[in-house]
Amino acid sequence: MVSMSALAKTQEKIEDVVGRCLGGTTGPVVAAVSGGADSVALLRALVACPAVSGSIVVAHLDHGLRGGAGAADLRWVRALAGRLGLTFVGESANVAVAAKTERCSLEDAARRVRYRFLERVAEQHDARVVVTGHTRDDQVETVLFRILRGTGVRGLRGITERSPIRWGGSVERVRPLLTIWRAQIESYLSTLCQDFRTDATNADLRFARNRLRHAILPTLRVAIQPYIDDALLRVAAAAGALHGHIVREADAAFEVVVLACDADRRIVRLNVQALRDRPAAILGEILTGERLGPVLGLQSGLPFAAVERIVHLAAAPGSGGQTALPRGLAARREYEQIVIEPRVATRLAPWTDPLEVTLDGETPVPGGRLVTRLVAAQTLDWPSFLASRGPLEEAVDADKVGRLYARGRQPGDCYRPLGMNGTRKLKSILVDRKVPRPQRDRLLVLESEDRIVWPVGCRIAEAYKVAPTTRRILLVRLEKIASLCVDKS
Repeated sequence: MVSMSALAKTQEKIEDVVGRCLGGTTGPVVAAVSGGADSVALLRALVACPAVSGSIVVAHLDHGLRGGAGAADLRWVRALAGRLGLTFVGESANVAVAAKTERCSLEDAARRVRYRFLERVAEQHDARVVVTGHTRDDQVETVLFRILRGTGVRGLRGITERSPIRWGGSVERVRPLLTIWRAQIESYLSTLCQDFRTDATNADLRFARNRLRHAILPTLRVAIQPYIDDALLRVAAAAGALHGHIVREADAAFEVVVLACDADRRIVRLNVQALRDRPAAILGEILTGERLGPVLGLQSGLPFAAVERIVHLAAAPGSGGQTALPRGLAARREYEQIVIEPRVATRLAPWTDPLEVTLDGETPVPGGRLVTRLVAAQTLDWPSFLASRGPLEEAVDADKVGRLYARGRQPGDCYRPLGMNGTRKLKSILVDRKVPRPQRDRLLVLESEDRIVWPVGCRIAEAYKVAPTTRRILLVRLEKIASLCVDKS
């Protein structure tokens, strides 16, 4: 039996760690309260803590997975908040639908939906802090779970005491109870004569986290290491100390490894040689950290297994390799670059069916339009045109062009580029210029009488150049189209 003095010490310790963790916090604090022992203990400690000077907002989300039990938990937490004289915000969600929509597990979907809800509540109440009831037991489980899945130094740290609730957001997630064991939590509640809710799904072994908690860890304690909990906590502490050094090295290498970021299209370009030259720990920090996550539309970093795939792709000889990544992403090799992008890319589909081009007008083509204009040669300011034209704009001798057609690149395409002797295969020209395969397959080609006039973005054909004897000039411009070769050298 636990003595009264021991219970009093536990109560003092819990309220003390909450006070030290939140000391100096100004303004409202949002407490995430599920109704379970951990979150109820956190709420009671917050109420008892003099360091929390602002108002406390109790937030509860019914995930919609447990029917009447979930609704009952919501009512219970609302009543608890009322007895404590606190503001309550409760909502119901359909996590099963979210899991299908976001293509993730129920556990991942529940976490995403829950934190979006908590951030929204915080913003509505001008709070900059959301507190959650994660305990030392949660830390042990998290570290082991990440080891079993595969992780780097960042993941080995386990749960951190403070982190942004969303990368780039202004609301901070704080976990004051990370140094407290679950058994201490229950003793604390017993001292307060405070009841709590028990979620039956926490015993459901269909969920991986529950299997680890109720089956794997107990087995390891008996069969392998009685003090595995302490051992895993030491791993987390050591990883946390090492992580600071890795972050500094990763920040210094970031601009060399990452060549370009396009947040609108969720595309990142990486330097292959830089990937080869850096240790895996540094690359892991760059690829799983806060700087690239928002660009790729991630709420958390890429798993370490994805980092290993990217590094392997960079180490492989040649170009053109690709690999699927988790969370709807893919990586592909483009010569000396690795491109990370959404698996369903928003590029044009390959096409070959010819479309007749309207001369002196507009012609819709896949992904854009061709704009053509006929002008008399003597009226065109040729030096000004050459100086101002873009890579998707050209001028050809109109009298040498018969009916003009637009089509996709075809096997065996060849022509004589302007200024060159003899014909060359179009594919060879594109390969020499290191145009990636997806862009090659989507190249727009203009032809007349089965002869190439202009592979758009490359040089025009020698036979159609504007010469001193040219009387009429056809100006051609391509608008609103992607994935084209633009090297006219």
